Amino acid sequence: MSKIVFEQLFSKDVQIDEGGKALISNVNEGKIDGEDTNVYLAIISFDENKEHKDFNKFTGKKVKITIETI
Repeated sequence: MSKIVFEQLFSKDVQIDEGGKALISNVNEGKIDGEDTNVYLAIISFDENKEHKDFNKFTGKKVKITIETI
């Protein structure tokens, strides 16, 4: 089984699109089985009201995302 682990501080530096309806945060500090990788993720929030309540809960916090092949 192979595993990709992404772990980094979720910052306010996000890409804003669709007039503020979409916020995009790139997560690019990943490792595959402990080795650096060129694979990255994007966490995207789309909110017609531009509030992004769930997305904003991550701001300033360290996030860890793990993907495992099964």
